[in-house]
Amino acid sequence: MKPRLDLRAITGSLRAVEADFESLNKGLTVPRDPMCSEVVDNLITGYEYADALVQSDVDLLARGSSRHLLQLNSLVLWGSNSVDIHAREIQLRETERHFYNDASSGGIRSLMNYVADHDGVNIWALSAGLYVHILTAPQLFIEGNHRTAALIVSQVLARAGKPPVVLTEANSKRYFELSSLLKGCRKRGLRGVLEIPKLRRRIARFLEDEADPRFLS
Repeated sequence: MKPRLDLRAITGSLRAVEADFESLNKGLTVPRDPMCSEVVDNLITGYEYADALVQSDVDLLARGSSRHLLQLNSLVLWGSNSVDIHAREIQLRETERHFYNDASSGGIRSLMNYVADHDGVNIWALSAGLYVHILTAPQLFIEGNHRTAALIVSQVLARAGKPPVVLTEANSKRYFELSSLLKGCRKRGLRGVLEIPKLRRRIARFLEDEADPRFLS
């Protein structure tokens, strides 16, 4: 029997963070954009899609799964019932152009090469590497990289029988602070060469430390 994301528990945790976000944000070294209800709604829709992919035994890291990665990004930005269809289509076309840019070290080919080069590493290290690779410049998507990366990692973890990564009131400060450290790091820059391996290890520890079984049923 395949594991399932516990969407009720995930929703409850995200709503709790949303309700207390103003207070949480004040404690961050680098304040985040407001976590409004629409952002949470779209993120929950993304977790629902991630769960459906787990149930269908979709391997997001296999070649041919790129449309699912793009769909997760679309959901965190627009949700499943976007009113502005025209704007959504324009965004999708621009995102696809960026995503499939083979010349970019941030495109899908680069991500697949990273996965191939790290075949056999433990699930925490692999998941942390995915998260870091998506967020370091150039990023995989034009917008919504943090939220989409969390969903991609969650699906990969759940498929391996591990709890997804979910924001809670207890872990949000650590999560946001670690994510902020990735801002400005370039995959091929000097800072990236020096800092990215250390950040991967720290994020792997975070994922393992915060693996909460209540989010997986």
